[in-house]
Amino acid sequence: MARLYKNKQKSHADSNWGAPERDALPIVDQKNLMSIELNKNLYGVKEALSYLDEEFKFFIPSKNSIDLFFKQYNKKFFEFSREMHNKFLSRSISYTYPEGYKNPRMLEKEGLEQDLIEIQKEIDSVEKEHFFFNNGIFIMDESFKDNPESVLSSGKDIYYMQSSKKREIKDYQTYLNLKTKLTKHSGDIEDRDFILFISTIALNNIPVGPSIHKIGDLSISNFEINIYPQTEKEYEPFKEPEYTVATNNTRT
Repeated sequence: MARLYKNKQKSHADSNWGAPERDALPIVDQKNLMSIELNKNLYGVKEALSYLDEEFKFFIPSKNSIDLFFKQYNKKFFEFSREMHNKFLSRSISYTYPEGYKNPRMLEKEGLEQDLIEIQKEIDSVEKEHFFFNNGIFIMDESFKDNPESVLSSGKDIYYMQSSKKREIKDYQTYLNLKTKLTKHSGDIEDRDFILFISTIALNNIPVGPSIHKIGDLSISNFEINIYPQTEKEYEPFKEPEYTVATNNTRT
């Protein structure tokens, strides 16, 4: 009976119900064996603190650089809206130019315009000569030729030519001082022989200069006379000049 049980046990192991006994061990390919060498560094406690990284730097996010920013900006440039570009530009300009931004071409233009103003100012500072009447003479309407003293004492209608403009003398004593200064080497001269009398039309067509109230008023610059009725503060060299023409109601 025992022999029969053993035979059945053996036949059961060889049957399809289980793997044969020879399959219980792994099959080794003796021809294709490979040798893999594994090295392992061992550190003591002190060496581990010196050599091993305890801060996990590989897990820290990388910092964004300026170059990286502009690289991304240029890459996405045309994807930004105009509103975004304007906002970026406005913010950059206000930071870079806190006193306001001016286009270099505008600065160059303003510089050239200032140069033109200075050149024109030099031109307007040159003494001018009238085509017919010389500077430094006294002129009067010819209607007063026979008796100029009657109006001279009232301090009007007598003019001094300076830089091609007629300057009305508003004070009789100032007229006398000027006459004395100009005729001191010629002796006493009658007013009718000293003054140049011209027609009303000719007198009215001479540009008007600033009035003379005292003898010191003769010392003002040619520039002030030439730009009259503008003042130095109002000076606009390229503005069309407004010639002031005095009207004399007296007729010949």
